[in-house]
Parts: sequence; structure tokens; C-alpha cells
Amino acid sequence: MIPEISVIVPTYNREGFLGSTLDSILSQTVPPAEVIVVDDGSTDGTREMVSSQYGDRVRYVSIPNSGVCRARNIGVGSSRCPWIAFCDSDDLWLPRRLEAQIQLCGLDPRVEYLFTDFYYVNKAVRSSQSKFCESAAWQAKLRACGKGEGFSVIEEPLYLDFMSFGPIFPSTVLMTRRRIDAMGGFDERWTRTSIEDFDFTLRCLQTPPFGVVSEPLAEIRRHDSNASGNRVRDLVAYVDILEYSKIHHRLGPENARAIDGHVLKASIDGAELAFAGGQLDIVKRLLETIPSSRLKAKTRIKKWIAMRPPALRSTCSKILLKAAAGARRVRRAE
Repeated sequence: MIPEISVIVPTYNREGFLGSTLDSILSQTVPPAEVIVVDDGSTDGTREMVSSQYGDRVRYVSIPNSGVCRARNIGVGSSRCPWIAFCDSDDLWLPRRLEAQIQLCGLDPRVEYLFTDFYYVNKAVRSSQSKFCESAAWQAKLRACGKGEGFSVIEEPLYLDFMSFGPIFPSTVLMTRRRIDAMGGFDERWTRTSIEDFDFTLRCLQTPPFGVVSEPLAEIRRHDSNASGNRVRDLVAYVDILEYSKIHHRLGPENARAIDGHVLKASIDGAELAFAGGQLDIVKRLLETIPSSRLKAKTRIKKWIAMRPPALRSTCSKILLKAAAGARRVRRAE
């Protein structure tokens, strides 16, 4: 028996992308029972495009602009099926996306959370390798948990694994409504961050088993209007969510030490990028609680500068950046 699936497509001013996204969903070899577009207060022609091109094949829900977490939650609440699939309004599904995941469900009915491999697409050019291929350790884990050709069922939490390597994107996820309800949906406190799905995915990955399709069955499009286009902003959000997870996630407290290691690395990486871009308030925010003894000498200097009064720190940072640029020129000359 083929499970009934509702597809939730949150969107905001993506009229130029949304049509091809919906076409890819409606062209599945095993079609979903319903497709719901949740328009998060778009000001372009999204409503008219959906109505004129898709009619009753797509259900359109309009809400005041509230962020993608709320849009997904509203979509789930408006749906009628026991299984939910997500697709962001600028991403694409390959034709067998749902068919393959349904097949895996048949192999192991215990699985209530599944995801597939995917490609990134930058300016219509697909990446040369899929996401799963970026990590040999991840591929080895899938082989060890094999459940037939191209299928794996992982019986252990992926909570800490996901902090090191993120092979999951919302547009590849299929899960039961029961699991979503158990997780409490998407936490809307993160809806204005650039990685708003990170907290939800972490919470889901606390409770196995997980079904994995190794075939790349989605294309994640990258473009100038992506929310996750700013690396510094991503790292700040990553640190904030990890700090929250230590206290509020079920597996957070017992993994606090490991989480602190990820927080330290992300804070330093973010501070280095922020300093190079003159974002000294962010440098201060990321490093002020980290003991200087945990930092390398150059990072300690950057922290010291960021902690100075604004007028002084601006002058100091310019001197340091100028000195660093001079050192790079000397090394190139050698």
C-alpha cells in the first residue's frame, strides 16, 4: 500500500523559482496526495502564478510574513496526510524522490524519518559530486547499515554526527506527521536565522531509526537571495542553536562537552571571518565568553581589539589588517 503524502512548500517572493519547483513535485513517478504552498506574505506575483498555472492541483495558503518555520508549521497543520515531505520553493526534486523513499519504507516499516542524497546547483550548474560524497566516514556508515541496494537504515542517534557533517536538507526529508508532532514542529524562535531548520533536524536525529536513500534525488539551488548565503551569519546562528541545544534538547546535557567543542570551533571561524569583514561587534559576541587561553595568539589579539571602545578598536583593526596584508605580499614575493 502506497502511503499518502502531503508536500509542504513554504515560499516568500520566489515567483521566478516556484514554478519549476512545483513542476518537479507534480512530475514524481509516485505523485503525492496533495501539494500545499504556504505563501509567507509574498509581494510578487506568487498567488496569481500558482492560481493560473496549477489550479486545483496545488492548494494555496497565504499567511502574514512570519518566517519559514511558521510557514512549515502552518503547512503541516493544514495538511491531511499521515506522511509529510518538505520542499523549499527554490529547490527541485528528481522524479524518483518519493518512489525511492516509499520503497525504503516498505523494507522497514519502523522508519518514520527518511532523507536522500542531493546535489547543489549554483547558477544552473550542478555540483560535480553529491553531498554524501563529501564524507568518506558518512559513506562508510551507510555501507555498514545497508538495507538493499542504495538503501540504509541507521539504528543509532545522528545527533552529534550532524554537527560535524550535515547530509540532510529539508527538501530531501520525508517523515510521519506523528514524528513531527512528537518533535513539536519547527521552533519559531529560529525562524529569522539563516539555518532555521538546524534545530528541528537535530531534535529529529535524537531518535532512530533513520532511513537513508543514497541516490541523489534533489537539487538544492544556490543563488543571491538564499537566506544561507552569508557564512558569518550562518556561524552565529549555528553557535546560538548549539548553546540552546545543550540545555533544551533531550541529548544535549549528556553531550555538552562535545557540543562545546563545536561551539569553540564555530566561534573562532566566525570571528576570523567577521574580523576580516570589519564586523567587530560580531567578533566580540562570539569570543567574549571564550577564555583567551583557548585561542591562538592572532585570535587573542583580534579578541582584544574587539573588546575595546568602538573608536579605538576601529583604528587597531585597520592597523592589524594592513599588517597582515603586507605580510602576505612579502610571502608571495619570496
